[in-house]
Amino acid sequence: NPGCRFRYQADAAFPLSDHADFPDLVQFVQRVAPRRVYTLHGFAADFASHLRGLGFDARALCESEQMELSLVGGVAPRAIDPLEVLSIASPMPESPPTPETPGIPGTDSPGTFHAFAMSCAAIALERTRLGKVSRTAGFLERTDRADLPAVTAWLSGSGGVSSSGSRVPVGGAVIRDALCEVSGASVAAFRNCDLKHSDEGETAAELLRHRTSDPESPLTVGEVSTFLESMASARGPSAMLPQLVHLLARCGPMEARFLVRVMTCRLRIGLKEEWVEDAIAGAFAVDPEAVRAAHPLVGDLGSVALLAREGRLGTVGLVPFRPIRLMLASSESNVPALWEQVSLWRAADGGAGEGAADVWIEDGYDGIRCQLHRVGTRVALYSGDLKDVTLAFPEVSALASRLGSDVVLDGVVVAKEHGPVLRGVELQRRGGSGQRELFPGSDIPACFIAFDLLWRDGLSRLTAPFRERRAELEALSLPTGLRRLTA
Repeated sequence: NPGCRFRYQADAAFPLSDHADFPDLVQFVQRVAPRRVYTLHGFAADFASHLRGLGFDARALCESEQMELSLVGGVAPRAIDPLEVLSIASPMPESPPTPETPGIPGTDSPGTFHAFAMSCAAIALERTRLGKVSRTAGFLERTDRADLPAVTAWLSGSGGVSSSGSRVPVGGAVIRDALCEVSGASVAAFRNCDLKHSDEGETAAELLRHRTSDPESPLTVGEVSTFLESMASARGPSAMLPQLVHLLARCGPMEARFLVRVMTCRLRIGLKEEWVEDAIAGAFAVDPEAVRAAHPLVGDLGSVALLAREGRLGTVGLVPFRPIRLMLASSESNVPALWEQVSLWRAADGGAGEGAADVWIEDGYDGIRCQLHRVGTRVALYSGDLKDVTLAFPEVSALASRLGSDVVLDGVVVAKEHGPVLRGVELQRRGGSGQRELFPGSDIPACFIAFDLLWRDGLSRLTAPFRERRAELEALSLPTGLRRLTA
C-alpha cells in the first residue's frame, strides 16, 4: 500500500511476516543445534515429537504429551509429517454442508443459530468468490425477515456491534470464565487449548466438543441478537458472565465456535463486505449497484438487506442523525501521478473542453473525520466509523447549536484554537472513547472545519454537483469557532 509511507511518515514501508512454516522451523533448529528445545503455541506436542524423531531433546511447554520410549531392536519413533500436522488442524468437514445435510433434529430449521453456524462453515470451505457469494445468497434468501438484519451484519463482520453502533464489550476474560464453567475445564486447560488454536472460536469448539445442541429448545438467532444487545448495556463482567454461561450451555461445538466468533467480530470464513453486498443482490434479485448505493446512506448491511428484500432500496435517502459512510481520500505518491489520475477523470468525462470535470484542490488537515448533524436544538457528531462522539467535543456541539440552518456537514475536527493546527494524534484521547471529558477543551481545544454540505433544511444535497454544494457551504452563516475550508 503506497499510502503507508504517508500514514507512518516514513520514506518507505515494507510488509514483513513474522511467520515461519514447518520446514523453516525444522531448518532453524537444525542450524542452531541446541541442547534442548521447548515448543510453544500451535501444535507444540506434535512439533516436539517430530524434533525428537530427528534426534533433538524437545519438549512441549503448553501441552501434556506422552514421551516415546526407544525400544532396543524395535522401530525408532516415527517423525510426524508436516502434512499430517496440517491435517490435524482442520476442524471442519472437507466438503461444504448443504441445507439437506442431516444434523441434530430440530436444530437446522431456519431461525436456529445452528443453521447459521452450518452455513458459515459451508461458506468458509468455498474456495472462490463466486462460491462464497452463492452460498451466502442462498442462506440470506432462506432467512426469516426478523433475523435477516442480524445475520447479514454478522456475515459482514459487524457481529459484536449493537444496533446503536456501540461495540459489545465482551472481553477475553469473560469468554474464558464462561467456557471454563460450562465445560468444567481448568483455566490452565483453557490456556493450553487457546495456545494450540490461537482462535477463541476453535477453543470454544474443542472445550465443548462433547456437548450437543438441545433439539427441544435450540438456540435461535433472535436469542443471540438479544444477548448481544443486552451485553452492550451490561455493566461489568459480573453482569455479562451469567448470560454468556446460559447461552453457551445450550450450544454444541459448532454453535459455540461461531457464537464466540460473532461476539469478537472475527468470523474467519473469508467473506468480504463487498461480497456480502453481491450476495444481498443475488438473494433478492436487485441491482448490485443499488445495494452499494444504499449501503453508505443506511450505514449497515443488515438494514440494506431488509430494504432489498422488501423492494425499498429506491426509498433510501440521507436522514439527519443516521450517520452515513463517507468516501475516504486516496493518496498518490507524487504530483505527476496525481495529475495523471485527474486526466483520466477528465477524459472519461468528455475531455478538457466545456463540461469536463473540474479539479478542486484544497488543504487537508490531520484530525478526526466527522459528520455534524444539526436540527433545531439537537446536535450530534459522528466519527468516520459512525460512532457518536458528541460528548467528546462539547465545545463543537455548543457552537453548532447556534447555526442558522438545519444541516448535515462533512468535515474534520482538529486540535486548534488560535494558533496552528496540531497533530491529529493529540485528539485521539478525546475522540477515541466518545465519552464526556473530565476537563473538556482545557488542554486540547477542538475546532470543526467543514468541507462539504450534505443536507440542508429538509433537502438532501448528495446528488447535487459539488460546485453547488460548495456555493451553499460558502453562503452558510457559521458562528465564530466553526470554520469552512477555502479552495
